[in-house]
Amino acid sequence: MFLNTIILNSTKNRNIQINNLTKTLFHTGTTNYAGHSKWQNIRHIKALMDTQRSDLFTKLSRQIRLAIVEGGGTDPKMNSQLTNIIEHALSKNMPKATVNKILMNYHVKAPMKQGVIELKMIKRNIFILLTVVTDNLSRTKGEVNYIVKKSKLVTFDMCKHMFREKGLITTKLIEGQTFAKVLKDAIEVGAEEVDLVADNEDYIQFQTNPLYLDSVKKSLDSKGYLIDHYEKVFSPLISAQLPASDKEEYEALKKKFLSVDGIEEVHDNIEIIENI
Repeated sequence: MFLNTIILNSTKNRNIQINNLTKTLFHTGTTNYAGHSKWQNIRHIKALMDTQRSDLFTKLSRQIRLAIVEGGGTDPKMNSQLTNIIEHALSKNMPKATVNKILMNYHVKAPMKQGVIELKMIKRNIFILLTVVTDNLSRTKGEVNYIVKKSKLVTFDMCKHMFREKGLITTKLIEGQTFAKVLKDAIEVGAEEVDLVADNEDYIQFQTNPLYLDSVKKSLDSKGYLIDHYEKVFSPLISAQLPASDKEEYEALKKKFLSVDGIEEVHDNIEIIENI
């Protein structure tokens, strides 16, 4: 049973929004595996786990690079933001050699610059943000410009105001956690919103001002929350519909953008709709 959205004002005049948080914290289900043998099942599961691991390490690598730029260097002793994300990456079994390779690559490079490239789909009200971390912003923009001209799907347009930057912290639900306890903790750590993860109700997601992401994460750590991951994202203020038939073409375009050296992530306001 889902609770209605509840907005409470803390003594610090912060609004904490609890959306669809359930009192039933755990659920059970039946898992069906495809295949004709135990080996096929194992192979299928291993392939899925390898993909998930690769995706996680890609995200962690990106967060390390962003921490280097935002925190001002590759020395963890002088960059607390970098220290936090390295500790988190190692807790997720990211190899130390991988972390050291990222640090070494950025140590020998020219000073890195961070930016955002703003795009819009020509035939639809769809906006796209490309987050950039590069030692040569002109080169990165030039490569993006080449893709834009070849695709004929998008054009450059100012659209950053159509997104809100926020910090997200995803934690695992702990046995015995209650609605009241999660709410109390959210207020105390300075979160702005808290919600169950839409596609996995075994996890809670706290939202915060991106400037306070590290401090809120530390506070949740100290309260015993099991941090799965945390990141800064651009969340669209208004979503736009994209027919499922156009999804493949758009995903191919995203892949091209992500192949450009310096493009860290692609954000958009797309909502995939069937049968448009």
